[in-house]
Amino acid sequence: MSTPSVPPDDREQVHEQVLDSSQQQPIPVRPTLTVIRAEGLPHLRTLFRKKERRYYVTATDGLRVEKTSAIRSRGQAVQWNEILSGLTVDSSSRLIIHVFARRTWLKDVRLGLLAIPFESIRSSFSQDFDIPFDPIRKTTLVLSIALLEASQHVGPTSTSPDGSSPGDPMQVADRSLARAGEAIANLRGAQGLPLEVVNLVDEAPDQLEKVADLYDTWKVALGNVKLVVDLVDKIAEIHPWAKMAWSILSCIPKAYIAQIERDDSFKALLVTIRDAFDLARLAKALESLQPESVQAGILKDMLYHVGSCGDLIQNYAKETSFWKRLVQNIGGDASDSVRRYSETLTGLRDAFLRQGAIATQMTVVALSSQLEEVASGITDVGLDMKLANMPFPERARHSKDKTCIPGTRVAFLDHITNWVNNPESPRTLVLFGQAGTGKSSIANELACRFEETHRLASSFVFSRTERTEQSHRAAHLLFSGIARNLADRYATFKASLAKIISEDASLASGTRDHPTPFESLLLRPLQESPLIGPIFIVIDALDESGDASGRNGLHAFLASHISKLPDTFRILITSRPEKDIEDAFDSLDSSSVAEILYMDDPKLSTQTAEDIYVFVRHQLRKKPDLLGQCGAELAGKAGNSFQWAAVACDYVQFGPAGLTPRERADQLLQLPSVSSESVNFLDSLYKTVLSAYFGNDGAPPSKFTSVMGQIIAAFEPLSTSSLATLRSYNDPPDLIGEDSVHSIVGYLGSLLSNVGSSKSSLPIVPLHASFRDFLTDPKRADRFWINLSDAHYQLAYSSFGLMHDKLRLNICDLPSSDHRNADIEDLQSRITEHISDALSYACRSWDDHLEHVSPDKIVGGVQSFFKTDFLHWLEAMSLLGAINLVPQVMSITGNWLDKHRDN
Repeated sequence: MSTPSVPPDDREQVHEQVLDSSQQQPIPVRPTLTVIRAEGLPHLRTLFRKKERRYYVTATDGLRVEKTSAIRSRGQAVQWNEILSGLTVDSSSRLIIHVFARRTWLKDVRLGLLAIPFESIRSSFSQDFDIPFDPIRKTTLVLSIALLEASQHVGPTSTSPDGSSPGDPMQVADRSLARAGEAIANLRGAQGLPLEVVNLVDEAPDQLEKVADLYDTWKVALGNVKLVVDLVDKIAEIHPWAKMAWSILSCIPKAYIAQIERDDSFKALLVTIRDAFDLARLAKALESLQPESVQAGILKDMLYHVGSCGDLIQNYAKETSFWKRLVQNIGGDASDSVRRYSETLTGLRDAFLRQGAIATQMTVVALSSQLEEVASGITDVGLDMKLANMPFPERARHSKDKTCIPGTRVAFLDHITNWVNNPESPRTLVLFGQAGTGKSSIANELACRFEETHRLASSFVFSRTERTEQSHRAAHLLFSGIARNLADRYATFKASLAKIISEDASLASGTRDHPTPFESLLLRPLQESPLIGPIFIVIDALDESGDASGRNGLHAFLASHISKLPDTFRILITSRPEKDIEDAFDSLDSSSVAEILYMDDPKLSTQTAEDIYVFVRHQLRKKPDLLGQCGAELAGKAGNSFQWAAVACDYVQFGPAGLTPRERADQLLQLPSVSSESVNFLDSLYKTVLSAYFGNDGAPPSKFTSVMGQIIAAFEPLSTSSLATLRSYNDPPDLIGEDSVHSIVGYLGSLLSNVGSSKSSLPIVPLHASFRDFLTDPKRADRFWINLSDAHYQLAYSSFGLMHDKLRLNICDLPSSDHRNADIEDLQSRITEHISDALSYACRSWDDHLEHVSPDKIVGGVQSFFKTDFLHWLEAMSLLGAINLVPQVMSITGNWLDKHRDN
C-alpha cells in the first residue's frame, strides 16, 4: 500500500501498520508536551481597560491542534504548567509550537513559532527555547517533552492518549481494525481451517485496505473543503454557508465512513466531494471573490449542497432502515438517489469554473424534498388546500431584529451549531438563563443562521403578550406550526399530513390536550415519511407558554415525548430556570435524550463580559465621546445582563431633559450591583427610568398604567393607531387620539418595540418579558403596578363599543351575496378599507378579555351585543376568515355566564 500524501495522524498510523507491516520506518512518537512558562513577553495591554494581555500556546502535528489556557501575564511572564497531548509526530512531520497574545475583537497576535523536527524529539527532555519576536527582545518558552510510542497499548483508563473517550466511535473503529489485522495474521498460520475460512482470511486484508483508502479519500475531501472555507471566511455573504458546511462535515464520525465502504455510489460521492472542492489553484480568486457575483452565488450553492451530502452520509450510515424506507417512499434505489447528489455537485463545480455561464437556476433546494418530488411526482396543489385550515402561529416566529451583535456569544453559537450537526448528539438541548442574559438572542441568531442556509425546519417563540397565553391553545399552535413548516419543506410529509387531516378534520381546529396534535400531526406523518436530518427546530421562551408549571404542563410533555421523534431531530429549547421546567428535563433517564446548558456555563460564558462591552459599544456607536466617558463602566455594571445594558444605553443617550448624558450614567452606576440580594437587579433600573419620565412624587401615574395596561393585556400586539382607536371607546373615553398613546410609549424605546417609528401602524410589544413581569407584580413595581383586571375590562368595554359603532349589514359593500368569499377578487382590498385593524381585533378578541372581567361591570355591553350586533359580527368573522373561532367564542361566553350566574 502506498504512503498517503498527507502525514497520517495517530489513528491512520494504526491502520498503516495493520495493513502493511512490511514497511520499515522509524516508529512515530506521541509527545506529551508540558508548557511550563514564558519569560520576556512584550508589553501588550488591552485597548480600553489597559490590563496585561492574556497569552496562550498552541502545538500541532499538522493535523491536530492542542492549546493551553489563555492566562494574563504578570511582569512579562506567564506560568501555565499545562499538559498538551494527543499529537503524533513521524519522520515526515514536525512539532510546531506557536505563542499568541489574545485579543478580544481582532485577530490574536502571533509572537513567534518554534519548529521541533522529528529527530529532536526521539527522547524525553526539558529545555528552554527562544521565540524570536523582534531583533532586540528575546522571549523564552520553557517546555518539557515526554514520549509515548504511537503503537503503545491504551489501557482501560477513562480517556485515550489522544483525549477521546474509549466509547468514541472513531476510536472503537480504529481499535477494531487493529485487532482485526492481528487476528488475520494469526489465522494465516493456523492449521486445519475450512476452505471458506481460508478464503475469508485471504480477502480480509483487501477489505481493510479498502476502508483505509476510503479514509484517505475522505481526509483529502475534508482538506479541500476546509481550504475553501478558510479562503472565503472573510466574505460576509458566503461565511454562514461555509461555516455551516464545515460544521456538518467535520462532525461525521470516522466509523460512519467505514460503514459506507460497500456502497459504490457513496464511495463515488466522496470522490465527487473531493474533486469538486479541489480549488487550491484558485486560492487568490476565491479570496477576492465579489459577494454579488454569479460565482459567489454558485459557491454558496456548492457549500449548501456539500452540507446536504454530509446529512445524507450521516443518515445512511446511522440507520439503514431509515434509508430503506426513504427509498421505498420516493421510488428507485439508493444508488440513483446518491447519484443525483453527485451529479448536482459536479454540475455546480462546472458552472463555477466556467465563471457562472450556467444560469443560477441551478440553485439547490432542500435535496431531500427535491428527490421526493422528482421521484414520486407529488405535485397535487390540493394538498395546500387541505392544510389551509390548520392553525398557524403567524407572529410566533424568530426575528432578525433580536439576534446577537456580530462577534458576540461565539462560544455558545458554535457549541449549539455543532450539536445540531453532530449525528451522535441528543435530540434536545435546553438552554436555561435568567432574564436578560441573552438566551433568546442566541435562539433568534441560530434560527436566522440556519434559515439563511436553508437548514431551519421550524421555529416557535412563546410570548405572554400573544394569544398563546391561553395554555390550551399553546400546545396545539406549537405542534401545528411545526407540522405546517415541515409540510412546506418536505413533499412526502405534506402528503402524509394532508391525508391524516382529511380523515379527521377536527385535528385542524385545535384540541386542549397535548398528545393528540403531537401524535397525529407529527409522529404519524413521520412514520410514513422519513426525513433526512438534521431537522432543526427552535422553541424559544418555553417559560412564557402559559402552560409551564406543575407536573403536567407542556414542559413535562415535551420532556417525556421528544424521545419518540426520529433521532434526526434537533430541538433547541430556551427557558428561564424555573423549577418545574428544570425538574422535568433533569428527570430524563439518559443524556442521549437531552443536553442541559446554562447561560453561566463556565466554559462557554468566559467571554460574557467582553460580549457585554461589544454590545454597549454597538449601542453607543453614534456617540463615541459618550462611549469613551462611560461605556466601560456601564458594561461592567451590567454584569451578565444584556437587558440591563440595553435599557441603560438608551436612557443615557435619550433620557429626559435636565441631566447630561454623563449625569444620567452616574445615576445608573449608583444603583445596586448585580450581586445585591436585597433588590432585583433589573427592577431598580426600571424604577429609575420610569420615575425619570413619569415623576417621582409617589402618586400612581394613571395615564401610564392605563396605556401600558392595555398594551400588556392585549392578546395580539396593538399598534399606536389601533390602541388609540380602542381607547376612544374606553370608560371614560380617551379622545386625544394617537398623541395620548405616544406621550407614554414615545419615551420607552428600550422597553417597547416600534415606538420610535413614524409609522403608527406598527405593533407595540414589550421587548423583554422581565419588564412585563415587573409591571404586573405590585410588590416589585410599587406605584407603577398595572392591574390587569382593569386593563381587560377597558379592552372588553372598548371592543363592544367599537363593534356597536362600526359593524353593519354588508360592511364591505359587496355587490352580491351570491358568491363565496373565495370567489370575490377584490375582497381583501374591501376588508382593508372597511374593517380597521382595531375593529378586527375587537371582533376576534372580546371573549378573551371577557373571561377576566366581573359581570357587574360589563353585563350591559354583553346584552347589547347579542341583541343588536351579533349577526353583523358573524358576517365580519366570516370576512376575516375567523368563522371557525365562533364555536369557541360561544363556549367561552357560556362558561363565563355559568361562572357568574349567581351574580
